[in-house]
Amino acid sequence: MNEVEGGDATNGTISSTGLYRAPFEVPPRAVQVKAVARADETRSAQAQVTVVAAEVAKEEATPEAAATEEAITEEATTEEATTEETTPEATSPTISLTQIYGPELVGDVCVYRVRAEVTGNPRPTIEFNRDDSDGAWGNDVAQINLRAGESFTLEATATNSAGSDRARKEINFLCEVPFAVTSVTASVSPPSWTGPCPTDFDFSAVITVNGPGTVTYRWESSDGGIDPTRNITFARVGSQRVTASFRWSTSGSYWQRVRVLTPNAIVSNRANFTLTCEVPPDIDVRPLTVDFGDVACGSSRRWGVILQNVGTGSLNISSANIASGVVYFSIEDDECTGRNLATGQECIIGVRFGPLGVCGPPGSPYDGNLRIRSKDPYEGTVNIRLRARQG
Repeated sequence: MNEVEGGDATNGTISSTGLYRAPFEVPPRAVQVKAVARADETRSAQAQVTVVAAEVAKEEATPEAAATEEAITEEATTEEATTEETTPEATSPTISLTQIYGPELVGDVCVYRVRAEVTGNPRPTIEFNRDDSDGAWGNDVAQINLRAGESFTLEATATNSAGSDRARKEINFLCEVPFAVTSVTASVSPPSWTGPCPTDFDFSAVITVNGPGTVTYRWESSDGGIDPTRNITFARVGSQRVTASFRWSTSGSYWQRVRVLTPNAIVSNRANFTLTCEVPPDIDVRPLTVDFGDVACGSSRRWGVILQNVGTGSLNISSANIASGVVYFSIEDDECTGRNLATGQECIIGVRFGPLGVCGPPGSPYDGNLRIRSKDPYEGTVNIRLRARQG
């Protein structure tokens, strides 16, 4: 603000050049005053300006005063015209990107801050394609947070009434990060088993690291078992799968997990599984050799082969067929194929020799084989010898 001074005292305040009527006494009497110089507002909040008497009572106005007022009016008009002529024209924006912070590791992210430098009239607005700080550093600064292995192309657009401009900057993860395992996840197949014991379960674990290095780990189980330590080497950031197989023999619910020992301590989830042990089925076949004896030419003889489940689990009989000697032997009355035999249950497969289409000399031998397949886990295929002689 500028002060209007009269004599040695400050008498009032004006804000710009122009014609004012002073609400105070400017010696020697009340007059209208006109500021003829503007204070330098960049240097001080207050400044002294020169004022002159612009108008007195009409009856006392002198030619000199009138001339002064005319000169002041002309000067003010000239200043206003000059101001209008020097209004700057609109100019298209330009924009450039400058990294002002980072790379700085904060937790597991690498932090960067980038400032947009712009020119243009009127001042352009700035828009970034990403700002992980949500504007915390002002509308001309964007923060980018990268995780290991990531990169991002930052784009910024400056826009005003005269046009727009765009700048790009490639940002890569350049923070120095200590080698570490970032995650480990374990799984099991199958997750449950019902049947004969012991049985094997297959385990796998996916280990993820943030860079190249060697990992030391071991498998642990719910029964307190600890497997020997193992090593796996990574050439770069990423994941690798490790596997193991363990045999279990007692019914129950269990788990296996992976414990990473180096470069940092981390434990996987528990791979849970359930084992239900059952005594398996056990097929018993009798006889294992069927001797039809001497059979007269043109005659035939039948024999029944007995199958029995002497185990505790259900026994499925899959098939029965004459594997050799089909010219001499045949199956009839098969009550076993496709059945599930409970514990102690039995069935019979009938086998017949002859009659022969062509008879040989008396005493001629004939041999064959009856093959039986079942779900017995230890004896899935049983072969019964068949033999006869020409009578």
